[in-house]
Amino acid sequence: GKTYILLDEIQMVEEWEDAVNSLRLKRSNDVYITGSNAKLLSGQLATRLSGRYVEIKMMPFSFKEFMNAYGMSDPVEALNQYMRRGGLPGLLDLPSNATIVNEYLDGVVNTIIVKDIATFAQIRDIDMLRKVIAFLASNIGQQLTASKIAHYLTSTGRKVTLDTIDNYLGLLEEAFIFYRAGRYDIKGKNLMKTNHKFYIVDLGLRNALVGPMLKDYGASLENVVYLELIRRGYEVSTGKYQDFEIDFITERQDEKCYIQVCASMLEESTREREIRSLHAVHDNYPKYILSMDRLPYNDYEGIRQIYIPDFLLGSEELGQVSWK
Repeated sequence: GKTYILLDEIQMVEEWEDAVNSLRLKRSNDVYITGSNAKLLSGQLATRLSGRYVEIKMMPFSFKEFMNAYGMSDPVEALNQYMRRGGLPGLLDLPSNATIVNEYLDGVVNTIIVKDIATFAQIRDIDMLRKVIAFLASNIGQQLTASKIAHYLTSTGRKVTLDTIDNYLGLLEEAFIFYRAGRYDIKGKNLMKTNHKFYIVDLGLRNALVGPMLKDYGASLENVVYLELIRRGYEVSTGKYQDFEIDFITERQDEKCYIQVCASMLEESTREREIRSLHAVHDNYPKYILSMDRLPYNDYEGIRQIYIPDFLLGSEELGQVSWK
């Protein structure tokens, strides 16, 4: 029969590739290795194992998985819980006591910062790394540059170079803590070098880092939608068209669409702003506004409104022509 070998955080072992290669020589061995660093696994696996492996990307629970795991039936209540606790499967085994949940999440954050990033990249100034992480976590969905982050840190009394910030941002992406959405100039048809947005892999971790962002409900929704798009295999960037901002441009094979995310469209000024930005883009790709409103009508001159829980649960797909 087969022998299953599970190796966790293998990158902590020197010359691990040779050990894995020798294990694979025996045909009855089925080897699974996990690691929490993109660069290490993709770079070293690709060179040493030369295509003889399958990579499976793991993420915290999606909203649908979260609802199923916790046996919840009310999507609005579930979404609030999801944005508060996050989707780490380890929380399932814990009582739903806020203090215990926060202690668990704090422990995960410390493990990530110290073990997955600082030790791996030999960073001595862990305090500075923490400050960069906290700044990103507090500014989900905001346009950021290395100089903007450096300027903020300098204002708090910590001088830091742009190279250091760029290095930290790269490490945080490689450790799958933050995802960077590039900024695309729709009119000029090119990716811009600055003003990218960052989204965190799990909102529970964000709350552990900077406390619950109650006033930032819209940014949390945007983060949830972004991660769901990534899970579904879309390439996601943020968009600029002249003076208009588009939250997300999504591409997957030959599909493409434009998306605005907002908490509610009931206020006329919000509705007009979101619609105006999408109408400014003159092409025939589908355009959507994802919001928390259940509206009796969902078509604004060709722009379709989708209720966010319906989108997250898969009952509303992007790019479908069927209208409810």
